[in-house]
Order: sequence, then C-alpha cells, then structure tokens
Amino acid sequence: MPVYKFRSFEELEGLERKGKGIKWHFSPDARYWRKALAFIPSSSFPKGVFRFRNFEEANEWKMKHLIRQAFLKRGKK
Repeated sequence: MPVYKFRSFEELEGLERKGKGIKWHFSPDARYWRKALAFIPSSSFPKGVFRFRNFEEANEWKMKHLIRQAFLKRGKK
C-alpha cells in the first residue's frame, strides 16, 4: 500500500474525488472480537441505588469495587 503525503486537506480531497483515495475495508472476524472484548472490564456493581455525600465518597466506593473485581478475575486465571 503506497504512502501518500499531502500538504493540505484540499490535496487529499482532490485525490478522493478522483476515486484514488484510501479505501478502508474493515471486516472484523471472530478472533478480532475476542481480543477486543478482552479489553472491556467485566465488572458488575451491586444492584440498587446508592447515595453518597460527595463525589470523593462515590469514587472511593467505585474504585473499591473495581479493585475487588480485578482481584477476583485475576484469581480465576
């Protein structure tokens, strides 16, 4: 695949108008989705509505649960 260098976006748009632009054909397969989904944290928070006095308390509660889930997930490996 050639490397195109442009001095401005007008040059890029001109190339695309001529039909010689970069064509992206991205079609993910099952292997791609497995790797992509591995990056999504699978943490589940307790159900219900929780009230906090301030944002610091809410962030502390959230961090505690995220760390707990990480340790549980790490122990399964």
